[in-house]
Amino acid sequence: MTNRHPYRFERGGRMWTTLVLLLLGATMVSLAESNHWVMELFAHFRLQYLVAAVVALLISLLTGQRAALVASLAAVAINGWFVGNYVLNIGVQAAAAPTEHPSALRILHANVQYRSQPIERLLQRARAEQADILLIQELNNHGASVLSTAQDYPYRSLFPQEHPYGIGVVSRTPVEVTAEQDSSGLYTFLTARIPWGDTKLNLVYLHPPPPLSAQSTQIRDDLLQRIAARVRHSTNVLVVGDINNTPWTRSFARFVATSRMRPLRNRLPMGTWPQWLGFEGGFLTRLQIDHVFTRNARDIQEFRVLPDIGSDHMPVLVRLTSA
Repeated sequence: MTNRHPYRFERGGRMWTTLVLLLLGATMVSLAESNHWVMELFAHFRLQYLVAAVVALLISLLTGQRAALVASLAAVAINGWFVGNYVLNIGVQAAAAPTEHPSALRILHANVQYRSQPIERLLQRARAEQADILLIQELNNHGASVLSTAQDYPYRSLFPQEHPYGIGVVSRTPVEVTAEQDSSGLYTFLTARIPWGDTKLNLVYLHPPPPLSAQSTQIRDDLLQRIAARVRHSTNVLVVGDINNTPWTRSFARFVATSRMRPLRNRLPMGTWPQWLGFEGGFLTRLQIDHVFTRNARDIQEFRVLPDIGSDHMPVLVRLTSA
């Protein structure tokens, strides 16, 4: 009787090697992200590629699949460089303070998904976190009308739209807010001067479009570079928003280099979108596209991804001190 097990093992080995080569292929395509917007889409998953490549490397070692071993090792090296560079050199953690500073400022950012508008849940979360300022994206007219009834946030600068690019700020104390347009005239971003101890915090709040076409990718990158050039020589500055970009792309790196600012991160890079992919807090299943950039991490007492409020994005909280 013929033993079919060696054939099955050989066929399984070929299938495994093909899968690992596909992983390496996706990694290699991501390296050409500057050539085409579609290639950049592959670059947003470098963290997932890295974890998959590490698992593939271990399995290939155990099964003796040499081609798969080499391919997975290459994928680990390439993606590990990007993730390691972000964790060690680019992203910064909040300087955890043991006690609340008397001049602490709590800012909560939330993309509320223009079709959902879970404003009541957002306000509940803001009150639970004792947020001083709420930054809201994808705000529509209904959401703006609900916010207008929040008596504990009486200072409002709202620019609702019936599409995903409405934006607004509500605050417990007076805030100077200016609305501006990107070069295409389609996307509103806000600049604000916020009382902060004995000085003022300069805040830029933006929501460029996602990279789903050559045009939208260019608009996003142009707006990021415009903001980067503006804040490059500013002091006491914070840049916040769903920027539709992840820490692994070259356009993200250009923004960091030009602005001379650094993105805040948790101990592990925690994703914020999509909300419904929440396994292990979204470490591997969500993309990190909602960001807070700072120049001085010592001013940051806390940075945290908050629980679900009913949007497709997770809100984030940043707590600053002027000490």
